[in-house]
Amino acid sequence: MIEYKGVENNQQVIPTDSTNEKKQVEVEEEQGGKSNEGVEVVEKEVITTPRITPRTWWFRVSYFTSTYSRVILLIVAGVTIPFIIEFLKMIPTSDDELVYLRGTHLLTHWLTHSLTYSLTYSLTLISLTGSNSLEALQTLKSDFPMGQMDPYSVILTTDISYGVLTSDYFTYETGLISEILSEEQPKYIDTSSISALSYYNGAYVDYDTSMAYFNTSSPVYNDSIAVAYRIEVGSSLNSDSSASLIRIETIINPNSQKAEGFVVDMRKILDKYESKTAYGSTYNQVKLYLFGAYTTTLDVQDALYATVPTLIGCTIAIVMALIFFSFGSIMIAVRLAITVFISLSWTYGLMVYVYQPGPSQG
Repeated sequence: MIEYKGVENNQQVIPTDSTNEKKQVEVEEEQGGKSNEGVEVVEKEVITTPRITPRTWWFRVSYFTSTYSRVILLIVAGVTIPFIIEFLKMIPTSDDELVYLRGTHLLTHWLTHSLTYSLTYSLTLISLTGSNSLEALQTLKSDFPMGQMDPYSVILTTDISYGVLTSDYFTYETGLISEILSEEQPKYIDTSSISALSYYNGAYVDYDTSMAYFNTSSPVYNDSIAVAYRIEVGSSLNSDSSASLIRIETIINPNSQKAEGFVVDMRKILDKYESKTAYGSTYNQVKLYLFGAYTTTLDVQDALYATVPTLIGCTIAIVMALIFFSFGSIMIAVRLAITVFISLSWTYGLMVYVYQPGPSQG
């Protein structure tokens, strides 16, 4: 704005225009063509009122969170803690039920709320329609022992031809089976779960009886029990009878998470027995191995989970280093790590709650 001073009876302020030349012309015209000599020109700052647009909802939220940032951080931390606790409950699972069925079951549980469980179960059954494999699985579960789906095998090897067809071996195997029954029954197995050279049809078989079943000149060779014994137990021997199998059919789902305890217990028993000498100085030590069902899955899970801390630590270190060198501030890197940690905690906490078998699945 330009103000003219020193003109008698005509001191005024000219409104702001685009250029100083236009202002000068207007002054001369208003003064009737008089010269503006001696006029002091003073430039003043023009204070204009900006056009204020209505504040958006996003702006208000941002302003509120910035003003009360400490309170908001405490609330976010408090909400995150339950998700972290739920995430820490995560267990590796290898159940035979499909994951999407658990998700469907939980979704129907949420949708029905106080409705009866029968409605939830009915909605879950609808999702099974047309799945032949799941129908076959349910039939297998209802009509046959759980362990028949995938039995476990204890491998005993002597590295000596016909090493398992001796009375000493039968004594050793009988002791091992007795230990297994005493430790794992009735939680994981029952008396009919084991089939081996020295144990068949829920009863122990001594060395002489077993040899009679295999001897063609024995009077009991053609008995029904002898025929059944040879068919089932005979297939557990290798070609030179240096190794044998103990088949174990669990009463629980052999491929479910519940079988982890059985696998761990069995490996402890086998480790203890492997340290014993089976036949004194005559034979080498018997080697024992557990195979089948959940054993491989458990080993893979243990190997993967053992690398998780290292992978997480390396990832965090690399990301924070990149952020630090990019922005030159360690605080930005720390804030980013906290932000990512909170979002991932919510994500994985919800995943555990939804997909992991437990109370949330009804």
